[in-house]
Amino acid sequence: MKNQFLSHEDSKQLRTMGFDEPCFGHYTIKKELKLGITDVQGEHADQISSPTLQQAIDFLEKVSEYYMVPHNTIKNNKKIYTYNIVDFKGDIIIDSFQIGTYSTPHESKESCIREFINLVKKNIKVEEYECTK
Repeated sequence: MKNQFLSHEDSKQLRTMGFDEPCFGHYTIKKELKLGITDVQGEHADQISSPTLQQAIDFLEKVSEYYMVPHNTIKNNKKIYTYNIVDFKGDIIIDSFQIGTYSTPHESKESCIREFINLVKKNIKVEEYECTK
């Protein structure tokens, strides 16, 4: 189940972009993922909420003009998993084959989310979304 959650670093990145929704997990000060329904929202001195991969994708699509599309194929009788990031006109913004190919959907999704975060951060004023302490 733990592989369904965003990494500690990506969770922090999403937080600086304005993500502040209830989650089913959070990271401790030691960067350990703790699962279970929690009312931890946002970032605190000793913990940071950790969204699921789908929560992260939904948030990134909401704050941008982009969305993720699976782009899987079979090469040499082997399944290859990738995602593209496209705009609402359908134009490919990031072709995941340029980034890499993966043997599991999870690896592919994680990599694409990381690229999606970087893309969105370039195109929005992150300071508008930064949390106040």
